[in-house]
Amino acid sequence: MLGSISWNLPSSLSYTSYSFLFPVVTVSNPTGATRQYQIVFRIGKQGQVLAEYTPYDWFAVAAGSYATLFPVVWIDTNGVTLSCVLKEKDSNTEIAALSTELVTAATEIMQQIAQPVMTLLTMGMMMSLLGMGQA
Repeated sequence: MLGSISWNLPSSLSYTSYSFLFPVVTVSNPTGATRQYQIVFRIGKQGQVLAEYTPYDWFAVAAGSYATLFPVVWIDTNGVTLSCVLKEKDSNTEIAALSTELVTAATEIMQQIAQPVMTLLTMGMMMSLLGMGQA
């Protein structure tokens, strides 16, 4: 194994679009040599990659050691999968990955439901004021 990755995000997370996420990512190097790594965040839906974000350039982790990273992730949608992929430079491969499902937060669901209801109520009030709702 050329390296491993862990983070503090659960497998599923209630998420509101345009919110910031502050994952704590730990990259471990179990080998006997210093290695260069990079993390890549991917946003996907139904197996399709919608976007990629690389918060850091390649960074070194000493043999038998680890590095803790504090990236900031901002996503403009929900109902997607956020993945964190670990790449190792010498082998030029993706060696590990984690993911979490960003599900629609209850507050956002309520906003989506409330918006059409408020529009209908506003239209009903306007019609009433104009006398259009009377027989």
